[in-house]
Amino acid sequence: MDKKTTILVVVWFAVLLLLISSIVLTLGLRRQKNSLNRKVKLYVYGQGLLELDLEEYLVGVVAAEMPASFHPEALKSQAIAARTYTLKRLEKIQKNGSQYPEGADFSNLPQEGQAWLSKEARRQNWQSDYNLYERKITEAVNTTKNQVLVYNGVLAEALYYSTAGPYTEDSDAVFNSYYPYLIAKPNPYDKHSPRYTDTKTFNIVEIEKALNVNLEAKNLTLARSVPQGPETFLASTLLEPWSNLDQTNSSIKILSRNRSGRVEKMQIGSRIFNGVDVRLKLGLRSTNFTFQVNQNGNYITFTTYGYGHGVGMSQYGADGMAKEGFGYKEILNFYYPGTSIVSANKIWE
Repeated sequence: MDKKTTILVVVWFAVLLLLISSIVLTLGLRRQKNSLNRKVKLYVYGQGLLELDLEEYLVGVVAAEMPASFHPEALKSQAIAARTYTLKRLEKIQKNGSQYPEGADFSNLPQEGQAWLSKEARRQNWQSDYNLYERKITEAVNTTKNQVLVYNGVLAEALYYSTAGPYTEDSDAVFNSYYPYLIAKPNPYDKHSPRYTDTKTFNIVEIEKALNVNLEAKNLTLARSVPQGPETFLASTLLEPWSNLDQTNSSIKILSRNRSGRVEKMQIGSRIFNGVDVRLKLGLRSTNFTFQVNQNGNYITFTTYGYGHGVGMSQYGADGMAKEGFGYKEILNFYYPGTSIVSANKIWE
């Protein structure tokens, strides 16, 4: 093969490769665009598979995830967060396949993604307020139709939860993934939440069973005066990470807190736990907690601040901001700083 022929072969190969890449990219973008138009496949436990329009599905999600009595601007914020979350998950399903029964995209259970309520369930829950609440939520979804959150042109991880407490949380502290728009910051807006504080008391046997540890009352009594870190709920600015310097032989102590004030590491018995595990195993409302050992050392009471993982948007915080006059764009900018609200169509142009 002479030099001229070799050059022609290389050029044609490059052109062919470019053509194939363009076709693949076009098909990929077309599949993504179809996410806006195709039916959402929802698996409802006890009922089976449903196919819904995206916006119809979102009405059920917003109704399940946020109280319908909330301010309309908060409901709009929830609609955009839920739409972004939904489309982000559909992208992943296109790549990795479904994890739900009957090849569904989602289920109706909150622990598996987002909660969802049917029209019948909404009617039953809201009773005489049904017409008012249905109209509010439908308007929130329709008013924000196709609007999503993006960061650097890519759909954001629009995580949300009930109540942050005094601070939101860094994403990598909970999910081991860092996103510059999911960061710990002071949060003064959800103090009206009925879930802002909570207490839960356990006896020694319950703690031992839940965490697979051995505890002794004589060592637990030492914990009555063990430092637990700064009172984060009274602070006005973000805290520096905190470590416990206490050297007593207490069998329960908080060893460290992260910069949002939430428990990072904790010693219980002879084992070291991270705060997320303690929260899940004991059923606490958040990882921002303190504890108190009773006089005899046989009961431990945990006091928590906030409800949920704390990453992204506080739903009660959104309502609090809306009641102070903030619009949905300002609410989303506060809880997802650095993101932009765009039409989903523009992402795949």
